[in-house]
Amino acid sequence: MRILKKVIILSISWIVFSTINSVTFSQENLLESNKALVTRYIENRMKEGIFSSSSKSYRVEFQNLATNVENQNNLLGSNNLDMAIPDRKDIIEVIIAEGDMVGVKYRITGTHLGNLYGIPATNKTIDIYSLAFYKVINGMITESFEMADEAALLKQLGKWLPKRSDNMTVIPDNKYPVREGSQVLMDILSVPEDTDTYINKVRVSAYKSKIRPFNQIFEGRPYEVYTRAGFYHLGISGNYYGAGDQGIGPSFSHDRNDKVSLIIAEDNIVMILFLLTATDIKGLFGNKPSNNDVAAWEAGVHTFEGTHWKEGWWFGDDIGLMLQINAPPEFMIY
Repeated sequence: MRILKKVIILSISWIVFSTINSVTFSQENLLESNKALVTRYIENRMKEGIFSSSSKSYRVEFQNLATNVENQNNLLGSNNLDMAIPDRKDIIEVIIAEGDMVGVKYRITGTHLGNLYGIPATNKTIDIYSLAFYKVINGMITESFEMADEAALLKQLGKWLPKRSDNMTVIPDNKYPVREGSQVLMDILSVPEDTDTYINKVRVSAYKSKIRPFNQIFEGRPYEVYTRAGFYHLGISGNYYGAGDQGIGPSFSHDRNDKVSLIIAEDNIVMILFLLTATDIKGLFGNKPSNNDVAAWEAGVHTFEGTHWKEGWWFGDDIGLMLQINAPPEFMIY
């Protein structure tokens, strides 16, 4: 009888162990499959068989350029991207997945040989960063958010947004859902895990939360190496005009509130997307105050060694922020 009980207990234990390992293996397979799908899209730019028929795009790579095309019906005769940059090649530098989300940091390279949202061919080469998040359900992309470095693009082409006949500039709508950083942090803390990846995710989330656990109090920047500033190009303008390259901190300290869209982590990488909101009453990077409410997208790709925050890499929508604070084209230093 005792032998039978032992056999039953061992059998149950083996079933439980096998089930747990099977689930873990399936989850890992799913994450790798999702990353492979996004990689295929990034490298080939073919949506057929990759995007669902009801897929929702919250933002396209060159959103400020696309939004400011005067005639949205024919996009000023703009060629599609395959014709405007026919030798385009995207180079993935970072790709991670968690749950149904995939985050990717990549570079867009190529030669500007066609009309790009109203900018005639310049025959110049480009090499700019872009960052994107994709939601993948049942092997298809159902949601996307893409943000290319339009400031770098315009600098490399030696151009500004094409002038409209009505002299207007159009600020793109912010449609991607956001929440208070503290709400996102509480959700993460409610499902604890005993892994370095989880600890690192908590740390990045806490950095963008107004309410922080006692063990997540920061003095200055929490990372060892500040690889890139969020609004890098505006920082260059700030230095040029004598205002310094850290304008966001002092100018928005009175009411800044970073609202988080998502945060995902895998292995030693954590990626975050948030909407920087504030009121421009002090002037930014040397530009005169506009008194406008601003809401500009910024993302981060952060690298850890164990639980040590090694590198902080930030990437913001410089052009979108410039439009919102009424900065003139010449404010951008080429």
